[in-house]
Amino acid sequence: MDWVHESEARVLGQILGFSEQVPRVWDLLSAHLAADDFVTPEHAQFYGAMARLSEDGEAITLPGLLKVLAEEKAQQPTYVALGIVLEHTGVRHSDKALLHWTAYVRQASRMRRTVRLGERIVSAGGQADEHQKVLSDAFEELLRLSQDPEMFEEDPDQALNEAVTMLQEAHKR
Repeated sequence: MDWVHESEARVLGQILGFSEQVPRVWDLLSAHLAADDFVTPEHAQFYGAMARLSEDGEAITLPGLLKVLAEEKAQQPTYVALGIVLEHTGVRHSDKALLHWTAYVRQASRMRRTVRLGERIVSAGGQADEHQKVLSDAFEELLRLSQDPEMFEEDPDQALNEAVTMLQEAHKR
């Protein structure tokens, strides 16, 4: 999932590099993302730290981010990943490009949630007492995923069909 890692790094780099000068960068992206949307654990930690800075009314800057990460006792892999994010702080990209990368991050998040949902269904297959509840919960989750207006610009029915296909593929594994 190199495209996911790259999209996450670009989104975080733009937030870190430009939120102080262009506050709408954070406003634009935070309206579409949550820390658990990030596949890379270090990226999720960065985003959570950025959200914490924003909630505390502080600017999202490298010193501020490093302070929060230190308070959270971040490990070495987190700081290595931060180096990659910093590569994306140099050039301010358009809002359209930012939203495009954000859509990739959310798409990967949706895929991950759908696979987890498939795994729950498969694991419940042998447990008759849990089977009906798990299936019911799974279809409710599929419905929520298919109706997420930010996730899809196309038809929600198409999104539901894609989610069902992903579940069927996960079940085959």
